[in-house]
This record gives sequence, C-alpha cells and structure tokens, in this order.
Amino acid sequence: MIQRIQTFFLLLAAALIISMFHFPLAYFMTGTGEVHVLKITGIFSWEGTRQMNTLPLLILFGLSGGLLLTDIFLYKRRVVQMRVAVYVILILLGGTGLMAYYIWLVQKDLQADWALKAAFVFPVVAAVLTYLAFRNIRKDEALVRAYERIR
Repeated sequence: MIQRIQTFFLLLAAALIISMFHFPLAYFMTGTGEVHVLKITGIFSWEGTRQMNTLPLLILFGLSGGLLLTDIFLYKRRVVQMRVAVYVILILLGGTGLMAYYIWLVQKDLQADWALKAAFVFPVVAAVLTYLAFRNIRKDEALVRAYERIR
C-alpha cells in the first residue's frame, strides 16, 4: 500500500488539510488597530473571542481530510479510489472559494486590511497532490486492465 506513489500523494494531501486546523488562514487589521484572525473553526479577535462561526469551512475541510485518509485504504478498489479523489478535489476547490468569500466578507464588514498566511494555499496544494494521485491510480487501473486483456 505505502509503496505506491499515489499513497504518498494522498498522505501528504491529508497531512496538509489536517495541519490547516492548527494554523491561521488570514489576519485582518482594522483602522483602530484591532486584529482578527480567520481560522477554520471561526473568526477570532486577537484576545481569542469568537467573532463569527465558519462551520461550513470546518465541515468541508474535515470531510476532505477524512475522505483523503479513507482514500488511502481503498487501494484494492481503484475505480472507487479515483471517484473519491475527484470528489475530494471538488470539495477542496469549493473550500478555497469559501475561504476567499469569508475573507471578502470580513474585509467588507470591518473595513480592514488583510494578509493571507501560508495555510491559505494548503487546499490548493492538496488538490494538486490529489490530482497527481488520481493520475497514478488511473495508470494502475490501465495496467491491470491491459494485463487482464493479455491473459
């Protein structure tokens, strides 16, 4: 299982998504000097009080992390594994769009300057890694079908 390169890609993508739960996605600085932090679990003031709930982000990225970990163990069912990988890519790209929406919404409400953090690009990198895994799973499936055709 771990010998296959697509397993490594899926494991790395899952690690990126899970690490997003520990890092801030963006900072907002208002004109009065207040700092707000966007995390997957919500938008917090610098003191740590929750200003806004971002439950859809939590659900999307929790689901994608769980699906990525599940996808690793579907190595005997390559067609299902490819289908799950495509769903994960769509969820990750949708989650990235939702993060951008939250940044726009908070910036508009607070009239604040914002700065993205490195964790903001983790879903895009995870989507690319999942696509690379998808390509290698597809190659394995084509190889198995060619081998069955020869028999």
